[in-house]
Amino acid sequence: MITAKDLKTETEASLKKCGYPVNPHLPPIEELADLRIASSLEVRRRCLILASVCGRAYGAPYELVVPWIDNHGMREFCMEAEVELINTQKPNEAQKAPFRLQPEALWEFAWVLKMIPAVDHFKPCSDKLVHMFPKPGDDPTAFLAATDMQEAEALYREADRLYRVHWAVRDAALNRQTARGNTSHSIGSRRSTGPCNRTLAGTR
Repeated sequence: MITAKDLKTETEASLKKCGYPVNPHLPPIEELADLRIASSLEVRRRCLILASVCGRAYGAPYELVVPWIDNHGMREFCMEAEVELINTQKPNEAQKAPFRLQPEALWEFAWVLKMIPAVDHFKPCSDKLVHMFPKPGDDPTAFLAATDMQEAEALYREADRLYRVHWAVRDAALNRQTARGNTSHSIGSRRSTGPCNRTLAGTR
């Protein structure tokens, strides 16, 4: 099992090889042995909730989302801000804005659940994303019952990578720069594009 210190060194070397900045003072993450990895069911519930709040943020109707959340027993797993958005019949822009970035989280979860082979952190989410998870109105039974999920060490390595890439993104933003490597890609938002967002809202 790799240690947090060794993983930090490995991740930094990988990012440097691609030409991306690293912060040598950014500490190691927790040791893998000290972490509790969420179960497949917990992750899948979170995906359904994210699909719901993304839908509401992009205009999915209250009458579709709220019964779906309640009928499948997901309300108790929602965070307070998610419940507020889901429950509000006509949410304002301030309520919707934070959840318009959540397709990025769903794309990452697609990798966690082995629905895609890899994630390129320097490319936008695929518009195929919206068809990969049950949406409000769909039957989520088979999705919730599935058990495919990445191994703990793969998740651990990905967590460290995201942690250090996030620093590079924030550093570039604070310095009004684009964090570029030696490829044509830049570190930045991987949010999904227009067609995906319109489908999330239930408007084909």
